[in-house]
This record gives sequence, structure tokens and C-alpha cells, in this order.
Amino acid sequence: MTASHQQLDNVRTFEGEMANLAACAPELPEIDRELEFVVGFMKSTLVSEVAELTEVSSHLLSGTSKLFRPRLVLACAARWHPVQADPRQVTWPEEARELAAAIELLHVSSLYHDDIMDNADDRRGLPSANRKYGVAQAILAGDFLLAKIMEIAGRAGSEYVRLISDAYQSLCLGQAMEMRDRFSVERSVDDYLTSIRGKTAALLSAACAVGAMAGDYPEADVARLAKFGEHLGLAFQMVDDILDICADPGSTGKRAMQDVVSGVYTLPVIEMLRREPEFGETLQQAGPEDLPGIRAHILRSGGVDIAAEAAAEHIGIAVSAIEQMSDRRVTESLASIARMLELVLHNAPKSL
Repeated sequence: MTASHQQLDNVRTFEGEMANLAACAPELPEIDRELEFVVGFMKSTLVSEVAELTEVSSHLLSGTSKLFRPRLVLACAARWHPVQADPRQVTWPEEARELAAAIELLHVSSLYHDDIMDNADDRRGLPSANRKYGVAQAILAGDFLLAKIMEIAGRAGSEYVRLISDAYQSLCLGQAMEMRDRFSVERSVDDYLTSIRGKTAALLSAACAVGAMAGDYPEADVARLAKFGEHLGLAFQMVDDILDICADPGSTGKRAMQDVVSGVYTLPVIEMLRREPEFGETLQQAGPEDLPGIRAHILRSGGVDIAAEAAAEHIGIAVSAIEQMSDRRVTESLASIARMLELVLHNAPKSL
């Protein structure tokens, strides 16, 4: 077995862990119990007078999801009270559950709209809302989710409205930048970083900040946790982009090289084009039959190695950001998530 084949076997073992990142938090096992309440609250809050709207807006809640973002909210909101009878007991403020739901609903709203833009057929192991109910119903459901999110945030306080609103604006801007740069062989590293900072990192940063604020942490700790979320989000997107090129579709459930097919040139491709700009025309004219060769070319170019180094750097920054916090159960729980992401990254094939 060649080294590259061994790497592929490794990634088949570990790529599934990408979906389990947030569950790798042994220091806070109580989160799973809290998430049951979060899911129940989401379902109840989406009930409306129009049965069809309730059904469509709740559609993706029944799909497969590890609830990564609400887990981050709860992890950051957890407060350890050693003065209680059980010194290991963690408690959450009442509003943390609702805010965790708001963050997840914000993510789900973006999925409805993304699937419409991409004309996607599937999401979370289910038919996409646009495929099952039609585009008009999917748009309406996504908008309904946004209204519910603002209702939840408004009950918690104006500071939460501002934070969640800013995150969603950043998400839209990041997505708009990505759409603007589709099929552009001139897309730069800065263009890419600005886009993923908006479309992915901003919401993870907001999830951590919302949790920290709900947990009544000092302002300095809120900033530390927000920074952790931002850099975890940057690394998370980079690893996802690497797996789009490297991973086995049979394990991920996704078709390989979809970013290239859709003209979204991520960091491994950008780095390849910096070294081989003449390959840009081949990339732009690629058909399905060309994808295996392009994939091999990207791996040989070293672009994935550079992207992996950048992801590892952001994981390090994320962990360093929370080292000064006093609540060790919280920081250790978050650090374990970062370490699992690092493990996925380590086992992805990076060159041939």
C-alpha cells in the first residue's frame, strides 16, 4: 500500500468525525441533556397558524445534525459552581437554551437560502426544502425563521439582537463575496479569508460570544471566547474545503470536488494557481470527466499542504485565545473540540 493510499484509508476513518466535533466534549457531558430542551424549544417556537408553514420551516430540524453551533453556545454559557452539593455540577442560565436555539435557527435559515441558490437536492439526509416544497415555500420558511430568531433575541436583550444581526450580515456578505468570485482564477488568499470569515467564522464567533454573555462572563472572557469561535470557524471551513478535495464521498455523503464544479476556488486551489497560473483555463473548462485528474493535480501541487498549515495555525490561535480563562471545564471542553478538528486535519491526505 502506498503512502497516499494509507492516507486515504486514514481519512475514511476520521472524516466522519468532522460531524462529531462538538460531541467531543467529555468535560461537559450535561450538554447532551440540555440540547434535548433546545431541540424541543425550536420545534415549539416554529408552530404557526398555517400548518404548511410549520411543516416547511421545521423540515430540516428532523434531519441529521450534530447541533454544532448550539453546543458551542451551551459550552460557553456553562458555569461551574463548586459550592453546590455536587462540585462537578454545571448550570446554565435560563436564556442560554433559547439563545442556543436562535443560533441554530440562524444557521438553518441560511441553509434554506443556500439550497435555493445552489438548486440543491439534498440537505441533512433529507430532500432539500426547495426540492420537496418548492422554491417559494422554502424562501418563506427561511424568512419565517429569521423573524423567529429576532423574536428570541429581542426577549434576551438588545445586545443579543445586535450580535446576531451582525453575524447574519457577515454571513450574507461572505456568501456574496464567494458568489462574486465564482470561476475567477484571480481569486486571492485575502478574498478567500474575507469570505469564509463572514460565511462561516462569524456565526461560530457569535455562538461563543452569545453563550459567554448569557453565562455572565467578564467582558474580557467574552472577547476571548469570540476570538476562539472565529478562529475555530476559519479552521473548520479550511478543513471542510480540504475534505471536499481529499475525502471519500462514500464516507462523507457528499460528492467530491463540488467546490471546483461550482466555481468556488478554495485555498488549496488558490495556492495551486499561484504556482501554476496556466492551469486556470483547464480548471474553468473542466467537466465531470476531468475531476479525477484535477484532484490529483491539486494534491501534487502542494496546495492542500499549505491549506492544512493555515488551518493548523488557526486552531492554535483559537486554543491560545482561551488559555487565560479561569473556568477550566469550559476551556478544556472547547479545547477538546479544537483537538478533534486537528485530528481530522492531520489524517487528511495532503499530497501525492
